[in-house]
Amino acid sequence: NIQLVSVDTLLNPVEQSTENEEVAITAAYDRRPELKMLNLNQEALATAKKTATIGLALPELRLNYFTSQFGDLNNRITPLNAIQFPETDQLYPMQVFNIGLIWKIPFGTLLYQGDIKKYDAQLDLKANEIEQQKLTINEEIAVCKITMDNAREQINLAKEGSGYAKKALNQS
Repeated sequence: NIQLVSVDTLLNPVEQSTENEEVAITAAYDRRPELKMLNLNQEALATAKKTATIGLALPELRLNYFTSQFGDLNNRITPLNAIQFPETDQLYPMQVFNIGLIWKIPFGTLLYQGDIKKYDAQLDLKANEIEQQKLTINEEIAVCKITMDNAREQINLAKEGSGYAKKALNQS
């Protein structure tokens, strides 16, 4: 008395853990290259915005140094310090050292803050793109959950059908 029962053993039921669901969703966000790209672009825009805000407050330091000769070769001149320079028909050395701080602030930044508004708008767009991408990922996760539930239900129905086939075979 031999019984032949056809059961699909390749599909093992997948247990879905609900206790770590939030951790799994966060991990799904972290692994997606689209989100990584959008986050890095947002950080780059935030850094570029600093050039229009903090960068304008930093002055440019300029240091200049030059030497020259002061005097006249043909005519006599009165030296500034007669004891130090007794000859009156020579060129006197002159040295100049200049230090300057220069702020370059565009009027548009002072009046209507165009660059700052532009960066703020771009940052808002990037935040919107990130949220759209997260919604897309959430849809994919929901579809995967539904697919897993359907597969689990199919496995249960196949087992139940296999049980009925076994009972029918036993009855004959």
